Amino acid sequence: ARPAQIEMNVSSNNGQGWLTSMVVLGPNEVADVTMPLYESEQYGLRALPTPTDTTANQTRSLGTIFPSDVRGLYLYSKDTAAADVTYEYIAITNHNVPMTGFVDTFGQQRLVDWTGKISSVSEMQAKVGQEPDGVYPYSADEYGAVTGGKNYGPSDRFRVQKDGENWYLIAPSGNRFFSIGVNEVGAHAWTPTTGREAMFTDLANLKTQFPTHFTTREGKLGFMPYAINLERKYGSTWRTQAYDIFPKRMRSWGFNTVGVSSWDALMSQQNMPSTFGFNLWSPHPKLYVSGGRYMSDVFDPAFAVAAKADITRRLSEVSVNHSQSIGVFVDNELPWGVGTSTDSNKRYALAKAALNAPGSASNKKLVALMKLKYGTIEAFNAAWQTNFASWTALGAGSISLPSPGTAEMQQDLKSFVRKFANLYFQTIERLVTETGYKGLYLGCRFTRLEYTPEVLAAAKTYADILSFNIYTGFPSRTNPDLKNLDFPVLISEFCFGANDRGRVGMPLYPTVSENSRIDAYRRFFADAKGWKNLVGAHWYRWEDFPSTAKLDHDNMQEGLLSITDMFYSEFVAQTRKSTADYMNMLKQAP
Repeated sequence: ARPAQIEMNVSSNNGQGWLTSMVVLGPNEVADVTMPLYESEQYGLRALPTPTDTTANQTRSLGTIFPSDVRGLYLYSKDTAAADVTYEYIAITNHNVPMTGFVDTFGQQRLVDWTGKISSVSEMQAKVGQEPDGVYPYSADEYGAVTGGKNYGPSDRFRVQKDGENWYLIAPSGNRFFSIGVNEVGAHAWTPTTGREAMFTDLANLKTQFPTHFTTREGKLGFMPYAINLERKYGSTWRTQAYDIFPKRMRSWGFNTVGVSSWDALMSQQNMPSTFGFNLWSPHPKLYVSGGRYMSDVFDPAFAVAAKADITRRLSEVSVNHSQSIGVFVDNELPWGVGTSTDSNKRYALAKAALNAPGSASNKKLVALMKLKYGTIEAFNAAWQTNFASWTALGAGSISLPSPGTAEMQQDLKSFVRKFANLYFQTIERLVTETGYKGLYLGCRFTRLEYTPEVLAAAKTYADILSFNIYTGFPSRTNPDLKNLDFPVLISEFCFGANDRGRVGMPLYPTVSENSRIDAYRRFFADAKGWKNLVGAHWYRWEDFPSTAKLDHDNMQEGLLSITDMFYSEFVAQTRKSTADYMNMLKQAP
């Protein structure tokens, strides 16, 4: 009766090896699914190429396996609600998955076919001029806000406003605006070739014909297949033409916002709303949290200095201080801690990181706060039920927090994280304001799980909108706490991918086919209608990743269009319909 997220795990070596894959099946959907029994990262890929036998939908496999000592196959439903799932047949089989020469000159998988596959440059060029009309599928003003509904009066910039129980994003025209965006609009797909030359069938010819599209990143040579295909299609002025064509496509498909990481020129243009985002990259002290991820040490004075340099530089590089600029994100998916976890080491990951960073400003701050509150290490030990020999020992690192720990310990850690988060958001908001930028502060793009109540409380104090990257089909089911916040919320990233039509692997919400992806998009916006605080949702991303992957191994293909600039017509028909339906709801709301 409803979609089900199914996870498959192979356990080996007495639980030391776990190989995992996942798939989302729609209501009454039947599918053959193939789980590769080895990891693709050894090839620089998140997902393997499509098997030459395309009758089965191949998932990605994550983790490790010890083939000589398999202990079990486990099947899970990943949803909290019950679902009836029937497994008809499970077997081990052999598929030919080619790793040599598996992409053609256009970057497409070479040994499989699908509707929409490009076979020649002339076939590409025949599509020139066959573009959408650039008209929104709803009654829109010059900002893409819906007309005919309630108007709140004009202003210089976008703003948020609560009306009754509902939060709205209001355009400068005074009309209600729901930000339906696309991130990474442009030609961004870059794939490395160094050490993987055998994957490509036409590499030497591409280097000769398109040398300007080959660049070196992190010591590896690579190129941009989508950009090359755009040049093949539109000629040497392809980029200038794209500045006009891409926004027209977006409007026709029901998208009214250029999202983060898009071409700077699209952020600077003043004929379509946009959001701008960047990370803090300047060197400054950081705390190691977990999984190779770090958090700025906000108690170190160098944090504010570095943040000011990055914010000032980026906001001066791109002309975004205009009425079509909705707002700015700073940072992305920071490891704040998992608020729903019962493991103190995950719930208070940020405080634990401070305790395990001897000599750092945050470490000194946390120890000083404990000294101030408890006075003696004996009183502290009694409250936390620990046995540190001295305050120096508390700040010496190598600490694992007890779970769940005493109420006093939990309260102390929450208090520290609250102070940390307050200083972080206060500093960012102040520095953005000092640049003279007049748009909204859109927060730091939390992940779906890595936030806590005390962090959100700090963010609400300084940000205008809270932003979250949520890769699920039903945000109401997975994040009911966000749905019930009395504060405007923006879903700053969501997407659904499939692995048919020449695409490889699976993204974070993996459907098995284009029809399944269409259904997932429709259900997502049906779910969004129940949020009284949702002011926007941004699709990730514009074009598919290359089948041969980015530098970080991502090759899960979840774009609105292919690497050959062929847009997925049935899918964008659904995005257009969902937008029209949502905007009509905004128009009719009292």
